[in-house]
Amino acid sequence: MSSKKISNKDIIVEIEHYNNLIQEIKKEYGWDKIGGCYNKSTGNVIASILRKYIKKYCNKKYKVSNVNSYIEGCPIEWDLIILKKDAVDNYINTYRLDDCVCLIEFKTSGLWAYQVKQIDKTFDLHFKYLYNFREKLGRSIPFAYITYSETISYYEETKKYFDKMNGINNTTFMFKKYNSSKNNQNYDFEVGYSDFEKYIMDLLR
Repeated sequence: MSSKKISNKDIIVEIEHYNNLIQEIKKEYGWDKIGGCYNKSTGNVIASILRKYIKKYCNKKYKVSNVNSYIEGCPIEWDLIILKKDAVDNYINTYRLDDCVCLIEFKTSGLWAYQVKQIDKTFDLHFKYLYNFREKLGRSIPFAYITYSETISYYEETKKYFDKMNGINNTTFMFKKYNSSKNNQNYDFEVGYSDFEKYIMDLLR
């Protein structure tokens, strides 16, 4: 008997569950009175959960790095790396370039307005290294952008940029789009691909 197909909404429900726990702990310790940004904690939850599903999808053919990993000789961090099945972690979260199949950037709530306006500067260094990798390897490595939520206009601009820089279509994914005002935020599910697994597997073809 085949297992139940995992939908984008299933992933969203799991993420929201752990995000709610973060907020409860924040109140328990009184950190909600101190204030400050909890995007790092939320980002960790989202990246870890998405890694779990990506690993599940890729298990038969590929290996998946830990969140926040490195490539030998490259000084910048990559949020996640999809690797050849026989890839070896040579140090701590550091992999050989020729074992890399796909690089992934995670964003919790997309980009800020100034980042979209200057998107070339925002991801310029990433793509400089990516083009160098391709030249050395003689093959393409997609650099994917996955955001949990974002305004649709910002996402569309980011999508155009990533697809152009990658030289292929559909290198971005957004789970939730939102229309925000000063008083409320309205979310819609499953924007972009209707199927997160299909998105990941299409990147690896």
